Amino acid sequence: MVPKRLSVKLFAANPEVVEPDAFMPVFQRWIQRHTVEGLLIDVADYKHVPDGPGMVLIGHEGDYSYTYSDGRPGIQYVRKITSGGDLAANVATAFRLAIQAAQALEAEKRLGGLKFRYDEAEIALIDRLRAPNTPETWGSVRADLEPSLAALYGDAAVVLTLLHADPRDLLTIGLKAAGPVTAAELLARLGEAVSA
Repeated sequence: MVPKRLSVKLFAANPEVVEPDAFMPVFQRWIQRHTVEGLLIDVADYKHVPDGPGMVLIGHEGDYSYTYSDGRPGIQYVRKITSGGDLAANVATAFRLAIQAAQALEAEKRLGGLKFRYDEAEIALIDRLRAPNTPETWGSVRADLEPSLAALYGDAAVVLTLLHADPRDLLTIGLKAAGPVTAAELLARLGEAVSA
């Protein structure tokens, strides 16, 4: 089962250091300089929406956003075109792109030293038809993702939890690693998985 769209969100470790308006020029420059992967099209400002998507960098294959959803700011990558592989491969691609975007934001001087947590993430399957939020789907998705996510986080044990039990909500998974992990470690393991 591969949903039509899925997302990975990495949480900001120190969101207080940056003002929401700072992301517009950063994302506009990313379009000009091809800073992140994919065909980038435009930037949309949704800061006025409480707990909303914030600032969205719209792309053809996927969107990048600095989002305030659920009261936890972070970088979210929404994969709009899946690669045709299995669920684990598509989640791995979304993880890689989210991590690379987080690293690019951390390198932006005008964002005041913004940092991200790599020991915690949120994965959402944005397809209520193929991935309804039911106990059966959750069981299947968990069985598909646990081995690859455990390998991604190496020695740090990973716990996956269903974040919303209401079937009207998207199937959203919380990931928490038992120990610290760096972006470089995750990207290295993602690279190894691709080359294997």
